[in-house]
Amino acid sequence: MISDLDELKKKLASNIADKSFVLDIRTAEQRLNNIAQYSALIPFASNQDATWDSFWLAGSTAQQLSDIYQNAALAEQRLPVQQTFLLALLQLLETPTQLLNTLPARHRALYYYDLLGFALRNSQPDSVVVNFELQRNTTGYLLPAGTALDAGQDSAGNTLSYLTDENLLITPQQLSLLCWTRQDTDGSWWVSTALDQASNISLPDEGIRLFSQTDNESAQQQQVSQSLLLATLTGDLRVENTLDTAATLALVGKSGDLDFQRDGTSAVFRLSAQTLQKARNAQPQAWTAPQLVLRSPTTQGGAAPDALTVAIDNCQETDYVSQDGAGHLDTFSYPFGAQPQLGSAFELTLPVAFSRTGGTLTIQPQWRDLPQQSFAQWYADYPEPPADNAAFKAQIVLVAPDGTEQQGDEQPLFSGEGTPQGEPLHVIIPADTSATAGYIARVVLSGADFNHAAWQQSPEGKNAPWTPQVSRIDTTFAASLSLSNSASSAVRLAVQDSGDTAPALYLGFSEVTPGETLSVYWSLNAPASLNLSWFYYSNQGEWVSLSSGVLDSTGGLSTSALWRAVLPEDSAAGSDFANFSADYYWIKAEPADGDAFAADTVPRLNAIFAGAMTATLDTTGTVDNSHYAQALPAGTISQLASPVTEISSVTQLLPSTGGQIQETQDALLQRAATRIAHRQRAISWGNMRSMLMDRYPQLYDVQFPDEQKLNHIPALTEQQLLAIPDSRYRDNDDALRPALSSARLAEMASWLQQYTSLWATPELLNPTYIDVTALYRVIFIAGISPDYGYRQLESWLQQRYMPWGDDQKQAVTPGNRVDYYQLLATLQQSPLVQRVVSLTLTRDGGEAQQQTISASDNEVLILNPVPDLG
Repeated sequence: MISDLDELKKKLASNIADKSFVLDIRTAEQRLNNIAQYSALIPFASNQDATWDSFWLAGSTAQQLSDIYQNAALAEQRLPVQQTFLLALLQLLETPTQLLNTLPARHRALYYYDLLGFALRNSQPDSVVVNFELQRNTTGYLLPAGTALDAGQDSAGNTLSYLTDENLLITPQQLSLLCWTRQDTDGSWWVSTALDQASNISLPDEGIRLFSQTDNESAQQQQVSQSLLLATLTGDLRVENTLDTAATLALVGKSGDLDFQRDGTSAVFRLSAQTLQKARNAQPQAWTAPQLVLRSPTTQGGAAPDALTVAIDNCQETDYVSQDGAGHLDTFSYPFGAQPQLGSAFELTLPVAFSRTGGTLTIQPQWRDLPQQSFAQWYADYPEPPADNAAFKAQIVLVAPDGTEQQGDEQPLFSGEGTPQGEPLHVIIPADTSATAGYIARVVLSGADFNHAAWQQSPEGKNAPWTPQVSRIDTTFAASLSLSNSASSAVRLAVQDSGDTAPALYLGFSEVTPGETLSVYWSLNAPASLNLSWFYYSNQGEWVSLSSGVLDSTGGLSTSALWRAVLPEDSAAGSDFANFSADYYWIKAEPADGDAFAADTVPRLNAIFAGAMTATLDTTGTVDNSHYAQALPAGTISQLASPVTEISSVTQLLPSTGGQIQETQDALLQRAATRIAHRQRAISWGNMRSMLMDRYPQLYDVQFPDEQKLNHIPALTEQQLLAIPDSRYRDNDDALRPALSSARLAEMASWLQQYTSLWATPELLNPTYIDVTALYRVIFIAGISPDYGYRQLESWLQQRYMPWGDDQKQAVTPGNRVDYYQLLATLQQSPLVQRVVSLTLTRDGGEAQQQTISASDNEVLILNPVPDLG
C-alpha cells in the first residue's frame, strides 16, 4: 500500500506543479491528536467514568502512535488490534487527501490553461556576436548560414553550439575610424573622434553617446584651395586674409602641408623661403604643383572669401642688370651707372610665373649714402638745382616677351622735405596664362639727372653730386588669387553649409574593396529610432545615396544588431573632408529630414565591430536550464565546431544576449494573476501602473496622484503618471538625475492610450529634479586638510542623500526632504569633523534658510554640498 501511495504522489507531482494552496494540510500526528481529543469527550456506555481515548490509545500517546505510523518497526509486533485498525484507517485516508489537495491546482489549471489560454513561456536561445580571421594568404571566404560554433559544455555536460544567422563573406575589413560632426553653442562645428585605430583611440568602457563631445576633437573647418604658381619660385610668401581670426593657411604638396605663420594677431600669414626650400630639397617632385589651402571654422553663416592677396618677397628667380651691365639684387650696385644721366636704366627680368599669374610688381631700392639734407639744399650751388626730392623720377617700361614695349607713368624715386626718403616703384604685370617667358621691367631715369656733368664742368664750391647706389633692391610681387572661380574651391570638405544644423556620422573602413559586403555590429542603448540617410563616397568626388542597399537590423540605431551594406563598385577611397584619411572607404549617415536630432533621442554606443556576424544557440539538442541563468562570457567561443582551413581564428566579441530561462509555474501564476487583475484594460490608476511595469523594464516604479488629488473637483483632464526610471536603463548620462527620453515617454503613453477609455489621456512625466545647495563650514580634526576633508564630506553626503548615484539598483525617491537638523547632525557625526560652524540650505531659485526643505510629490531634491571657504 505504501508503495502504491508513493506512486500516486509521484504521478500527482508530475501533473500538478503548484502546491502553494492545499485544502487539507493535517499530518498523521495531527489527526491522532484530534482523535485523542475527541474520544476523550465520549464516555463508555457501560462505564461513565471511562472514555474512549483509553481504548484507542491504550496507554500510548498520539506522538508514539505517529512515530509507529511513520516507522512500523517501532511496534515490535505487539501493537493492540484497535490501534492497528486506527493506523490502517489513517493510511486509507492518505489517498483521498492527496486527491483532494490537488483540487485547487486543477481548478486553477482548468481556468488559466484551458479557459484563458495561458501557457508556460519556453526558454529563449541567446545570441552571440563573433568575427573571424582569415589565414594569411586568404583574401575572402563565404561562410554559410548555420555554421556551427563550439561553445563548450553547460553545467550538465551537454555540448553547446551556436549557429551563424546569415551568410557572411569573411574579409579582412576593419572599421578604422568612427567620428561625427557636432555643432557647438556658438555655431562652430567640431569633428569628434570616438574610434581611431591608427591613433589608438578606442571607445570608453562605459560607452559614449553619439554626436556628443569627446576627448578627441578638432574644430571642423571649411576649406578652399587654389593652385599657387608663385610657390614654385624661391622667396618669402605672404598672404593677407581678413575672413576670420581663427583661419589658417597652408601650402599643400603631395608629401604634406607647410603651415603659414600668422604675424601676431594680424591677418597676414607668412611662409619663409628657407622652410619651402627645405621641403623641396627633401622631396623635389612633391612640390611641383603646390596648392594654397585656406581653412576656417564653420561658424553659422561663415563663408570663404572670393580672393586672397598673395605676395612673394625678393623672388630669387628675378634677374637684375644695372646700367653698367652687371649686378645682383642682393648686392651693392649703381643701378643707373657710375655716371647717371637721363635715360640711364636698370632692368629686371621677371620669372614666367609672374606673367601667368598677373599682378603688381613693387620695386624698392635700398638707397645708401644719401645726403643728410634735401636734394634742393645739396644741389643749391648748382645752376639748375632740383626743386624738391621728387624731382628725380623713373619711368618703367614693360617689355613683353615678343619685344613690344609699354610705357608707364613717371614715378618719383624720393620724397620727403628733408633727408630724401626712397619711394617704391610699382608696375602692373598683365596676366597671360599661356605665357612661355617673363616680362622685362626696365626702370629708366627721368625728370632730372644727378648733375654729374655740371659738377665736372665746375666743381668749385659745390657738393659732389650724389651717385644713385643701393645696398640691395627689394622686390615684391603681389597677386589677387581668386577662390570663387577656381575649380578646387568648389570642393566641399565635410563642411556644413551655411544654415545647416544637422550632424553627420562617418565610418572609415580599411582592408576592404568595392563590391564587398560591410557587416557592422552596433551595441546600443537607444531611447528611440533615428531616421537616417546613408551615403558612400564615390569616384566622382561626391556623396551618393546608399540607403536602398542597406540592410539595417538595428532599426535606425534603436537596438543592438547588425548593419549590412554592399560597398558599391564606384566607391572611392578618401573623401572631401581634409581630416579624413585618403586610404579609407567612407560611409556617412545624416538625418533624413536634415534637422538635428533631439538630444534625448540619440543612442549610446557601447561597442561597434566590423566584419561581425551573429549566431544563435542551437536548441535542437539538450540544453540545461542553468545555461540561461547568465550570459555566455565574451571570449568563450574561440573555434568552429568543424574546422575550416581558410579560417584561422574565431572571437566572441561580447557576452551573449537575449537568452531567457523557461518560465516556471510560479512565474506563470504571478503573470496570470497580474493579467487577470487588469485584464489588459487600463481603466484604473492601478491598472495603468501594472501594465506599464509589466511591459517596460526601464521603469523602476510608476506613481500616480494621491486620493486627495484624484477626488478633486473638477476631475483631472489628463492622467499624469510619474515615471521613476530604473537607473540601469536611463536615457540620459546623469546618474544623480536619471530620466527617460521624451520619445520613450511618449511611446509609453501612446501604448497605454489604446487600452484606456476614450476620454482618458494618459501622460508620463519624469521626476522634476530640484537642486538644494547646502552651504556649510566645518572645523576638521587635527591632521585633516580642508581640501581633503571637504571632498570626503561631499562624497559621503551624496551616498547618504542620493544613494542611487552609486548604486543603480536603487531609484530616486520623489517627495523626499532635506531635514536641516538631520543634515546638521549628519555632518557632526562624520569622524573627520570636529565641529560644524555654519549651515544654510538654498532651494534652486530661492533664498538661503536654516529650515527643512521638502519636495512635492513629483519632485526629487538633489543635495549639492558647497563648502563655505569665505
